[in-house]
Amino acid sequence: MIDHELALKYKPYLFFDILEPFPVKAVGYTVFRKTSGSKSFPKRSIDWDTKVCAFVIEYAIFFDYDIEHLYDLEHVWVMVDYNGQVIDAEASFHGKYLKAVEPKKGVPVLAGDTHVILYSQPGKHAFLPDPDLFRLVPYWRESCMEHAGCDGVLIPDMFADYLQTDRDFDELVQRYIQQKFTFLPSMKFEFRESRDDLFMEWDQLFNLIPKRIKKRCEEIKEEMKYTEL
Repeated sequence: MIDHELALKYKPYLFFDILEPFPVKAVGYTVFRKTSGSKSFPKRSIDWDTKVCAFVIEYAIFFDYDIEHLYDLEHVWVMVDYNGQVIDAEASFHGKYLKAVEPKKGVPVLAGDTHVILYSQPGKHAFLPDPDLFRLVPYWRESCMEHAGCDGVLIPDMFADYLQTDRDFDELVQRYIQQKFTFLPSMKFEFRESRDDLFMEWDQLFNLIPKRIKKRCEEIKEEMKYTEL
């Protein structure tokens, strides 16, 4: 089975707050059949017990916005055994990653045997297998309200050669996000399937992201030019 087919077969099923304003815009995938560093999550190496795990699929999930800044990239890793069964999963959580398993049983929660079920922190998109755990995150509610837009434009190291910002523009982005997207999380979640046509190889998504961010920046400048007259 080719990598694209594998990525679709095992794509995670993501649940979002019913008031979540930011849809998934693209998903970059990488299928690892041997230990290797992640291109999209540079701080980690993808490795596993080759006796039980045949391959790992990395999903880099792109949003135009995090409620606190422009640009967001989150991750899910799905481990598959030699029988094609999902045996483990992990997901990004505020720059780190956690096991994406049912806390009491230690196994992934699945839909249809191949789709890991995960919940997205309202506005912030960190992933957990149990939505009640978001209440343990400091300022989970405030981040969607008074903290909205506080970080302006987020530029990770891998895009530093393609993007730039300054204090004035960060403040403009903050005002834009506060005016347009601020919300009080309902903590009621619904499944929103990521369409198959959003999936692409990571290298393709890497080239797409700076273009999307630049386009969003131009839109913000244009819209705010009139609203702040």
